[in-house]
Amino acid sequence: MLAGWCLALAAALPTGTIDAGDPGVAALILVRGASDDITRPIIDWLRARTDLVPRSAEQAGIDLARVSACPADSLFTCLTRTAGAIDVRWLLFVSVRGDELALFALDLDAAKKILEGAPVEDAEDRLYAQVVVVRMPVQQIELADALDGELAARLSALGHLDPYGEISFETDVGPTHVIDLDGRSLGSTDATIITRVRPGSHTITVSDALARRTGTVVVAARRRAEIALLGAPVEPDRTWGYVGGAASLSLGVAALIAGAVDTAGAPTQLCLRRAGAPCEPATPLGPPILEPDGRGRSPWLGVGVGLGLLGAIWLAGSAFLDDGALWGLGLGLGAGGVSAGVVLAL
Repeated sequence: MLAGWCLALAAALPTGTIDAGDPGVAALILVRGASDDITRPIIDWLRARTDLVPRSAEQAGIDLARVSACPADSLFTCLTRTAGAIDVRWLLFVSVRGDELALFALDLDAAKKILEGAPVEDAEDRLYAQVVVVRMPVQQIELADALDGELAARLSALGHLDPYGEISFETDVGPTHVIDLDGRSLGSTDATIITRVRPGSHTITVSDALARRTGTVVVAARRRAEIALLGAPVEPDRTWGYVGGAASLSLGVAALIAGAVDTAGAPTQLCLRRAGAPCEPATPLGPPILEPDGRGRSPWLGVGVGLGLLGAIWLAGSAFLDDGALWGLGLGLGAGGVSAGVVLAL
């Protein structure tokens, strides 16, 4: 009756991903009269949308000859009793007759309870009432839409639909690294995406022989959570900027004081000259601190403004900017030079 049973293997996960290793819920898949082209999309849908893990009769240790002997009028009673001794939660029976595909899905835990209390004569009817049936023409197969109907609703109500999320991480460890998820090793890999992760908070660790990075991420069902597992940024040494800025500021203040004293003494206005001769070409009475500008103002004032502004900008840049010591020096030299020139020119 059930000759020709087969099970299509699911497609491999794409490169760059690794399964979180969740054991899932075992589901026994029995197929009659269907080809791989029909069964493969069903298995792929189960793997992509549910936590059901397909198992063939051989993998579950079921004798196909015994299953084939199940009578048609008590098929689900027979299959439930046959699968009752193995650790399988769901039974999915795929059958193709003529141009029609029929998928029957039965929760075996519920089926076993029905068999325990139901009279033998109406056990099959009660079991069939619990079966989710998906039917469609084989030639017009829209499997995803069909499975997203009643079967998806039943699996959702029982917590089997879309139970997983994903974790995508960026790391400076690797490229080959060991991934630990919640203290459980997923092995050595170059993957940066972890699939089939249960919703909730998870701790992920990525390590190699030289480095180890750990972080916590919250995963939601049907969502990809992202996390950066990177080393702490290296803080640049800004000591030379602080020292240089403070020294320049100090010299600028000293120059301003010297300029103020030099201007207050006004040595450039005291000179020996002939009657009627201007003061500029005359010989000053005692040398000033710097050569006078002829207007009673010391050039030290311009030097002080330039050095003081250089030091202030250098210090501020070192404290608040990325690569601040270098930026502060450059901006300070520009601003200080221009300011000193303007003061000297006035």
